[in-house]
Amino acid sequence: MSKKKTFQNGFKFVHATSESSIPISCIYLVINFGSIHLPTHLLGASHFIEHMCFKGTTTSTVNIPARYERMGAFFNAYSTERCTYFVLKCNDNNVMEALSLLAEQLFLSSFDVNEMKTEREVVINENRNYEDDPSHMLDLKTQSIIYQDTPFELPVDSLEYHKKGKGWTRKTVYDLYKKYYQPFHMMCSVSSKLPFSKWIGMLEKTLFCKQATNKVVGETDFKTMFPLFIRQQIHRGPLFSVITLPHKNEMETALFNISFKTCSQYEFKDKYKLHFLSHILGNTQISRLFKLLRVDHGLVYNVSVSVNNNEFGGEFRIQTQCAVKDYLQVYMFIMKEIFQTLRNGAKIKGEDIKTLKSYFRHHMQMDIFATCDTKTMHNGFNLLLYDDDDDDDDYKNDVVEYNDIYDRYMKNLTKGDMDDIVAKYLTVERMVVACCIGNVHSSKRKIEKLLYDKTFTFVK
Repeated sequence: MSKKKTFQNGFKFVHATSESSIPISCIYLVINFGSIHLPTHLLGASHFIEHMCFKGTTTSTVNIPARYERMGAFFNAYSTERCTYFVLKCNDNNVMEALSLLAEQLFLSSFDVNEMKTEREVVINENRNYEDDPSHMLDLKTQSIIYQDTPFELPVDSLEYHKKGKGWTRKTVYDLYKKYYQPFHMMCSVSSKLPFSKWIGMLEKTLFCKQATNKVVGETDFKTMFPLFIRQQIHRGPLFSVITLPHKNEMETALFNISFKTCSQYEFKDKYKLHFLSHILGNTQISRLFKLLRVDHGLVYNVSVSVNNNEFGGEFRIQTQCAVKDYLQVYMFIMKEIFQTLRNGAKIKGEDIKTLKSYFRHHMQMDIFATCDTKTMHNGFNLLLYDDDDDDDDYKNDVVEYNDIYDRYMKNLTKGDMDDIVAKYLTVERMVVACCIGNVHSSKRKIEKLLYDKTFTFVK
């Protein structure tokens, strides 16, 4: 069972006992600050601030990565539309030192002007690398359609943001940092063999608890910023988008994102049913699309199916890649599986459900014992999203812990549940198709028309 505590300055902490025998603590520090919180002229700044937190503090000139590496610690950070994450793994003997350094980074980063100029070029090059990647660009296109007219429509960062360069002064970026990097906006989730009381004692000695929160500057009510009545619009689909990339015309592959607009992250039952369905269709070697496209016909290497949800809606996405010459055949196989086999023909079998329950139960147990990453991230992110209670009661009274997801939402799923979720969400009205097809001479409009026509071969 996990335990939580909210400190006087608003800093939140959730602790789960590690089930691994290895004396390693896993720490996820989640900041309630992402690209969706930014004004248009400062898009990209949340990602840039994350980078600058590794570029020196006002109290030390010693290289921050070198300080972590001397402890033998793993460290990383990444930015999303919704949050910024700082990740640490270290030996239990080094936790106090690692926590102190992490707090120093997050509250005392110096934002030296020369370092900012250098790191800005690093971020620009990072974006340039992404924009040379067709799968990344296809994901951005899909995201822009799926979340159109919501705060999640735009990417976390883009070369375009840096070309504009509006408002990117040291003062504007530093002011954003001081506004959002406040204890009130932070949640620390750990998985560790060290007891809860030990962690409380260590945190109380760091800036995480000593730093006062300026709630006037730091407090941001997400529901005030973005009223939750802003929902994804369910269009009369399907919508098709073929993208082309400069200097990628000779690419010999076709990439597909076939997505369906689904539910928000607050619709727990449907969300986890969709996760279950994703593994019936893809992600495993016994999944239906993997067997159909790879085992039976040798057309693809892999088929992945992902489920994403946020405050405003969600997405069920099928992704695959094939030779250009096979793109139409692969697309038609997928359409047939969804709209003819699943919806109107042979439904999901009870044996599929039984096999997949075993898969989920054992793989979630392996996640917990192997690295604790999934559990630690889940607990921290869910504390941010769902916990409105400042009492120091058990965390599981507020949200479902990672360990309990299977028993709560998957253990009792039936064939009928899966048939219902297919009928509810895998509809042509909710469908968005984005593809990048290299080395083909048809126009984008002709390809979109062809895919549209082929879709309605199977849709009644």
